[in-house]
Amino acid sequence: MGLEVISTYPGPWLAWMIPMAGALLMPLLAKAGDRVRDLAAVLFAFAAVLSTFSMIPWLISGEYPGDIKLLTWIAFPDKPPLEVGLLVDPLSIIIANVVSFIAFLIVVYSVGYMHGDPCLTRYWFFFLFFIGSMLLLVLSDN
Repeated sequence: MGLEVISTYPGPWLAWMIPMAGALLMPLLAKAGDRVRDLAAVLFAFAAVLSTFSMIPWLISGEYPGDIKLLTWIAFPDKPPLEVGLLVDPLSIIIANVVSFIAFLIVVYSVGYMHGDPCLTRYWFFFLFFIGSMLLLVLSDN
């Protein structure tokens, strides 16, 4: 089940995975220089926007995937299992687009506003992690 589900519907999965990966890579990218780190933060946020924008055609056509299950995490006897998945419906598509776009605007603004701050790498780490967490919260199926 796993990877074929992600490859069938990449937008919802990449929307939250890209900022999370960016957060984890931020300390390494900071070693390449401040400009590389700042540009990477903008690019990771922009990639999240593109991922969420890729879901808009589903919203327009009305043919959204619904509940996308990745795997069964824990199976209980005589009870419903705990599953890992995403819920892609009109509301989650709209909110995910709003979250990613506003977060991208904040990232772009923060490049200038936070310039010269000694803890900027930590700021980008937590902000990208926050973007990924918000998108996962919006798209989570349970």
